[in-house]
Amino acid sequence: MRHRPSMLPRTALALLFGIVLASALAAPAAARPTARFRIVDLGTLGGNYSQAFGVNDRGQVVGGSDIAPFSVAHAFLWSGGRMRDLGTLGGPSSTANEIDNRGQVVGGADTASGSRHAFLWSGGRMRDLGTLGGSFSTATGINVDGVVTGTSDTASGDSHAFVWRRGRMRDLGLRPYATANDINNRGQVVGTDISASNQFHAYSWRPGSVTDLDTLGTGFSEAFAVNDRGQAAGWASFAAAGFVHAALFTRGQMTDLGTIGGATGQSQAIGINQRGQVVGSSQTPGGAFHGFLWRDGHMIDLGAVFEGGMNGSSASDINEHGLLVGTSDVTADAAHAVVWRG
Repeated sequence: MRHRPSMLPRTALALLFGIVLASALAAPAAARPTARFRIVDLGTLGGNYSQAFGVNDRGQVVGGSDIAPFSVAHAFLWSGGRMRDLGTLGGPSSTANEIDNRGQVVGGADTASGSRHAFLWSGGRMRDLGTLGGSFSTATGINVDGVVTGTSDTASGDSHAFVWRRGRMRDLGLRPYATANDINNRGQVVGTDISASNQFHAYSWRPGSVTDLDTLGTGFSEAFAVNDRGQAAGWASFAAAGFVHAALFTRGQMTDLGTIGGATGQSQAIGINQRGQVVGSSQTPGGAFHGFLWRDGHMIDLGAVFEGGMNGSSASDINEHGLLVGTSDVTADAAHAVVWRG
């Protein structure tokens, strides 16, 4: 289970880590050199840019792609070697954030009125999930029971975390501007919420309870993905590192996953599978950003199709068979959705 951010511009992977925050430390893991992964370019829907956000255990991939050079992005489903345009809710653009093992896709799409709404795509049809009263919502995760999670504006304009089930969107009751980034098959939701110390902290929500996952009390943290064991992956502002680092939250403990480049630099975890294998993006010793796979206590550099581009690469998701998806520069001015095969 995992979360995908919205469609990113070409420089976003670098900008994503452009802030230095202070906090507390857990021991970083050692990095390994680039492993032998074959990178497969999934192409685009006609433009120069595409990004993969989710993969299911059948190897189906979802994300967003430009439909023409320098044009808007549409949600896509890649299956059987073909990238399919999932369309929109009547407006110009959309992005797919997650796919379950039945092939159901969730994300956000523009409506004819100019709003963006969370959607559920199933059986060839995109369904508008509505909002909590405002004009914006987006869906970020779906579990085996078809429960969808995401974030929506309310009538007052505040952004609230939600779960959607059987046609009804429910406010999780967290503070305004909390995010709901993922949901596991036990109904556990993770994201970031304002803590008792008035800082944004990674949290875990279950019906009737909310747990602050930031047991080190760092300045800021966020959980992007959660598996059925309750392990969550994200980032935290570890003080001794001096940077934002990828973090693993498990059984009341926080682990600094370090970076590809060692203790210095920045990293972020975005996805996790049931085996606790984590993927994300990390700064390399040379300062570029590469996708990584963290397993057995080590961070593995996944490399990029083309070195020297504006984005580098980033891994967004990993399924139970170890198939990784994300984005990589393919030329100096183009980045495509990719899969890494071991």
